[in-house]
Amino acid sequence: MKKLVESMIVLLALASLVGVVASCGSAATAVPTAVPTAPPAASPTSAEVAVANPEPTPVPTEEPPAVPTPEPKGTSSPADQVPRISVEELKALMDSGAPVLILDVRPRESFQMGHIKGAILFSWKPGLTFDDVDELGCCPPIVTYCDCGPGEFDSADVARQLIELGYGGDVKVLAHPAIEGWIELGYPTQ
Repeated sequence: MKKLVESMIVLLALASLVGVVASCGSAATAVPTAVPTAPPAASPTSAEVAVANPEPTPVPTEEPPAVPTPEPKGTSSPADQVPRISVEELKALMDSGAPVLILDVRPRESFQMGHIKGAILFSWKPGLTFDDVDELGCCPPIVTYCDCGPGEFDSADVARQLIELGYGGDVKVLAHPAIEGWIELGYPTQ
């Protein structure tokens, strides 16, 4: 029976090939070809059909890695909820003699090139611990600043972390243009 199925497959393939060749030429130039026919056979069993036409094996696909998508405009992160203070308001607060702790969260190299007078270096890092903030003591208000541009990501993130570590609501972020605005207005730096 297996030979019969194989013979039928060969015959069908030849018949398809003859049909393709015949369709390539015009009707006037086509040469009729005799196709040998096999004696009538019994219908193949389902097992024979399964052998002749095996099911395709699914190919495992790997999921592409997740790509972080930016937050849609109009949404806010917890760092965006930290209050801002303008350059002029910080200068007025300092001039009033009120205690204020100013944290420059930029990298050391930027801090060494110049910073707001009286600011201390407190470089940004993603997971502040109590050990990191132990040296700050308890001196609200605290103002953080960076040079990240609008959104003040680094300084806002440090401020958010300070609030989460218990520094309360008197933590603010120096609003854009932050250090650049401070320097542009001629306020004291060191």
